[in-house]
This record gives sequence, structure tokens and C-alpha cells, in this order.
Amino acid sequence: GMSSFFATLGPTFVRDESVGPYPLLWISVGAGWLCGSAAFALIALLSGHLHMALLTGTISSFCLFSLFLLAASKMLTQCDPDEFMKVIVYMDAFLLIVVSIPVF
Repeated sequence: GMSSFFATLGPTFVRDESVGPYPLLWISVGAGWLCGSAAFALIALLSGHLHMALLTGTISSFCLFSLFLLAASKMLTQCDPDEFMKVIVYMDAFLLIVVSIPVF
């Protein structure tokens, strides 16, 4: 919820009309990732479990989001409903990766 809010809020601060759709897409996903990673770090710090899992989790989630954007950014910026269904398939594939390969 909160990371989606920041992902939506991120591009609203960019007022320059010359910024294309690709940077705005990276800004929105990056803002959501940064918010989620900060919340994860705060919870890990408050619970006293600040160790390698925090670093591994944030780096692996960054890599997965980057791979997703590299694979689906063109389809997301085209605003075509058929292409959007392919994006959903990509999202499901990356979700399967996250669920099936847990990082300890």
C-alpha cells in the first residue's frame, strides 16, 4: 500500500515536460522500491535482525525490479491493452521467481 502510494507520488514531482515516459516509469518504480526497502530496513533495525538478509533482500528486489523494467518498460509505455496483458504475464513470472526462490 505505502510503496504504491510513493510509486504514484514519485512522478508528480517531475514537472519538466521534456521528461519521457521511460524515466518516469523508472522514477515511479524506483520510488516504490525505495519506500519498501526503507520500511524493510526500519523493521529489521527495530526488531534487532539487521544482518545479511536485509542487504540480500534489498539487492535482489532491486535486481528483479530492474529486470522487470528492462523486459516490460516498452510495453508499459505503449498503452496498448494487448501489450498490457503481456506485462501481467511478466509480473506473474517475476512473482513466481520471488515466491519459489526464497532468500535466507
